[in-house]
Amino acid sequence: MIETEKRDPNGELRIPIIDKLKDGGTVVYGKVESGTVRIGDKLVIAPNGHLAQVLTIYDPKENIVSSAGPGENIKLKINIGDEEQVQKGYVFCAREKMMPATDLIQAEVDILEIPESKKLMTKGYSCMMHIHSHSDEVLIKDITKSVEKVDKGEDIVKLKPKFTKSHTKMWCTI
Repeated sequence: MIETEKRDPNGELRIPIIDKLKDGGTVVYGKVESGTVRIGDKLVIAPNGHLAQVLTIYDPKENIVSSAGPGENIKLKINIGDEEQVQKGYVFCAREKMMPATDLIQAEVDILEIPESKKLMTKGYSCMMHIHSHSDEVLIKDITKSVEKVDKGEDIVKLKPKFTKSHTKMWCTI
């Protein structure tokens, strides 16, 4: 089970971008995961580092509000130099505390079904990964452990397996 961090209204601001549109300016949909956003806040978009400022905050009923906290779905009208820098999956952060970025992720992955064309997942396997509203092509760098569920009996655990298949859980570096 993945433990989630407690949503802290005083924590570092994190608003993943779910969608955007043009409506008399740039309007962005998101959900406040941590921190509190206020009208006038100066933000940065992770991972590209472009600057933005909050002009208006709308609640789900289209009412203008002065701030929004963790767990709230919001719509932000923002001032940004280049609207193309706002992409699904990117994250709004406070300028002083930009979210860190990385090229490597250690993950626990439940493999539901591997396509028939590639029946085994190995080191070097390329696939699409979907996280929240973002999707990207990734490469499996290493598989450190796999667990295969057996209908009756104990699960089969393999350390440093050469491959894994559908309906297993694996720990890997992506």
